[in-house]
Amino acid sequence: MRLKTLLFFLILTFACNLTDRVEQATGNDDKLKFNNRTIRSLQAELKSDMRNAIKQMTAKEAENEANRLYENEAYGQAYYYYDYANGKKPFDKEISYRL
Repeated sequence: MRLKTLLFFLILTFACNLTDRVEQATGNDDKLKFNNRTIRSLQAELKSDMRNAIKQMTAKEAENEANRLYENEAYGQAYYYYDYANGKKPFDKEISYRL
């Protein structure tokens, strides 16, 4: 009888521990989803701020900044400057090529 009772409590403890681990794992997934949404919204906000700052530049200033970024291999940032400059000077072959 004692062995059965001991075995029952061991199984119960194991089952409760397993349930807690599953709940913790699920909670972590929710936190990761929230953090990913937060990161994506911050990235969108930064892109918006960058585009607003670029719109205040002349086409030549944007092209010069894009060239500087391109030479430093920051292609992701250079893209926005080239895109803006391409909108102002759509037939420039160098801008179109780098874009």
